[in-house]
Amino acid sequence: MRTPFYISAILCFCLYNLSAQNPKNATTLPDWKIKPSELKVLNSPNRDINLSITPNGRYLYFMSGRGLQPWSQTHYTTFRGRPEADGDVWFAEKKNGEWGQPQCLQTPVNTGMGEDEPNISADGQTVYFQSWRSDWAYSGGPYYRAELHGDRWENPRGLGSGINRFFQSTGFATDGMSIAPNGRIMVIACGPQYDGPMDIFISRRDEDGFWSVPERLDVSTRQDERSVFIGADSKTLYFASNGWGGFGKLDIFKTTLEGGASTGELINIGKPFNTPDEDYGFVLDAPRNDLYFVREGDIYYANLGDNVDARIKPQPVVIINGLVREKGKGFLESNLFLLHNESDEIFSKARSNALSGEYSMSFPRYPGEFTIRVNFAEGYPSIEKKVTIDDKTPEVIEISFEVDPAIPVAEPIKPVVTVAKTPEPKTEAPTPSQNTAARVLFAFDQAVLNEAARQELAAVAEAAKKANRYTLTIIGHTDDAGAAEYNQQLSERRAKAVADYFAAQGLTAKIAAKGELVPAVTNDSEGNKAKNRRVEVVLEVE
Repeated sequence: MRTPFYISAILCFCLYNLSAQNPKNATTLPDWKIKPSELKVLNSPNRDINLSITPNGRYLYFMSGRGLQPWSQTHYTTFRGRPEADGDVWFAEKKNGEWGQPQCLQTPVNTGMGEDEPNISADGQTVYFQSWRSDWAYSGGPYYRAELHGDRWENPRGLGSGINRFFQSTGFATDGMSIAPNGRIMVIACGPQYDGPMDIFISRRDEDGFWSVPERLDVSTRQDERSVFIGADSKTLYFASNGWGGFGKLDIFKTTLEGGASTGELINIGKPFNTPDEDYGFVLDAPRNDLYFVREGDIYYANLGDNVDARIKPQPVVIINGLVREKGKGFLESNLFLLHNESDEIFSKARSNALSGEYSMSFPRYPGEFTIRVNFAEGYPSIEKKVTIDDKTPEVIEISFEVDPAIPVAEPIKPVVTVAKTPEPKTEAPTPSQNTAARVLFAFDQAVLNEAARQELAAVAEAAKKANRYTLTIIGHTDDAGAAEYNQQLSERRAKAVADYFAAQGLTAKIAAKGELVPAVTNDSEGNKAKNRRVEVVLEVE
């Protein structure tokens, strides 16, 4: 998607020349005895590109320029010499082996500003996407995440941190993004101009949920790399390039992420998937050997059959699908964790859908004894099931859960919150209040958590995790400097920064923003104004 920002020729030149030719050579796979077919049920006269598929192969997401929505700008750009609408995120569901009619995600995900590069999480309950909406620089964009609750996508939030800083400083255009199923790795194809050469960059998410500033992968060349996708093993990378030789324009390649900016062996996946035309947008449903890609703006499909060249596939994974329901009633939303019994490490996690009860998790095959733990927001006891993974375990297994509300919920643990004593700027102890768990302070005109704030929030997070049922409420505030409208937005950003911290800990929170309307003290001195630049965290447990 095109970026609305312009950057200087000097900056473009310097960054572009980081794309020095790499000494690697690409291996080309032998011709496949397969004929790909166009997926006409999904395609339109406009571009249908930037594919993402859930590891269970059930949901395929893509960007389409077909428009047809109330917000559509019908002459946003052109494709094949015809006007094309602003991009939107669409998806299709596979039932009984057939793809259904594609559906457009509604607001607040899609807008008239052009949304693109969707990436669906392994459990199908979170969508990441790109949008150059007018406030992207201030809302943590241009990449966002939104969660599915029942049948509604809610509360898009910018990824912020290093991702936001990178695009604010470079003004790069983008054409492809993927987040690994483990949620910790992000790759982006971007460059100074949408119609010019692009490179592939990688960012990693730390334990606090913050994304690093992207760095350029060594698989990038002086030519053009686009259209990235990370496989189900969170290690295999598929991308398109015209800088490694091949059959014509963009060809599809496979490599592996080896740590840092390094990649492994480079493989051209060969004919008939690569041709003299533009071939890109590759995704793979590995357990079923179903392959999808884009050729000249249309989606194609092929099944690789039983005699698959292993070099095209990611490392072996296990996919667990199932349902979560209440005994004798309907389905439930819950958080599921796959724990390794020996190390207690979380190997995978997922969220079930409130309407369908569906959940799915994907993780690299690792032998051992595991426990799937299901936690509910309130009113239900946690439940568990054991599962053994070995070399005989199928790639896809089904494990469902049924919770009995008649079983009493364990006595909840009351939180104990301590206040970290640190030098200025510091986190203050909360004012006397039965439920106020923390009050964190921010620098003037900033919405970034400092180390003291993270220590304070860590104590609250630990208390919430120990409780059987909890409610977190986050309320953002500012001083009275500046315009009231701007202060309202700043308080929202501060509340979001705290909510993002808790989200990285697997905790959900409600957000409110009061701007300058509810000061803790009067704004009659610089010291008092500093006390009003705050977020209050309310933790309630039973």
